[in-house]
Amino acid sequence: MGFPNSHIFMTIHIGLILALFFIATISLIFAPELGRSAGLSMAFNTGLALLWLWRTVWQLWYFRGGPQNARIYVLTAGFILLTASYAIPVLLKLV
Repeated sequence: MGFPNSHIFMTIHIGLILALFFIATISLIFAPELGRSAGLSMAFNTGLALLWLWRTVWQLWYFRGGPQNARIYVLTAGFILLTASYAIPVLLKLV
């Protein structure tokens, strides 16, 4: 990988790490509001549930032919838990 591409790649990853750290902080600080899933928290929960669902599907599709190791299964389980933790309040609100 060349110099510009490696720096672009690193910049994207640093930005994603910061964004996910921000989302995690917001999720922990405002957990009661997110649990009620009313107003803006409904959109936040729905967006993050879709993000983690997409990441779960990507994990299963992209790594299906790779070497089988525990890391793949741990990450997949984590993504499923994240999907459920954001989707359950939305589904309970809709029912």
